[in-house]
Amino acid sequence: MNKMLTAIIGVGAATLFTAITLSALTPIYDGRPTLGSVAGLTPVAFFFTLPFSLLIGGPAILILDKFGMINILSSSLSGFIIGIIATIVIRFPGWPEFGDFIGNCLIGIISGVVFWLVWVFGERSRRAKSF
Repeated sequence: MNKMLTAIIGVGAATLFTAITLSALTPIYDGRPTLGSVAGLTPVAFFFTLPFSLLIGGPAILILDKFGMINILSSSLSGFIIGIIATIVIRFPGWPEFGDFIGNCLIGIISGVVFWLVWVFGERSRRAKSF
């Protein structure tokens, strides 16, 4: 896989993880998520999370790749920062509560790890083809 395709798949996987997680944390019926509510909300959540992934995560990938710094730590930190920015934007014009930051930043960190796992798989695929 080339780097561009790996980045696109990685961003898509990280965004999908975020959308599924946010859908599962959004109770629709009786305060509990159901399989139907998660399946129904995931496309909506994906639509709202994709701009954050592209507008903030995209430049982060370009910069980190240029300096050869895409690793689990930088990916997690990028997800954390995206979580902070998304929380502030979502709650604007008010200020988010501390709990909002905790939830969104944890989801961002794990999404960063999801991206990194796809990146590592793509990197191994590129190395295997070069031999």
